[in-house]
Amino acid sequence: MLGPARRPEDLAPWLGADLTGAEVRYLMEREWAQTEDDVLWRRSKLGLRVSPDERKVLGRFMTGMVGQGAAPS
Repeated sequence: MLGPARRPEDLAPWLGADLTGAEVRYLMEREWAQTEDDVLWRRSKLGLRVSPDERKVLGRFMTGMVGQGAAPS
């Protein structure tokens, strides 16, 4: 999951509740997460600690990843 990351900054962006971009990319690419609920509730329980604003940031990040071809078809 960490790939080439060598320091915390390599995991960015930070998406709230200890969730990193690296983790979301992994979940989308390897575990077929397609929505915020997939990440926040089905593959973790981070939905318990994520604010509505952080959820929006996650949604925008995931939408951007789909545009880059990171999500499964």
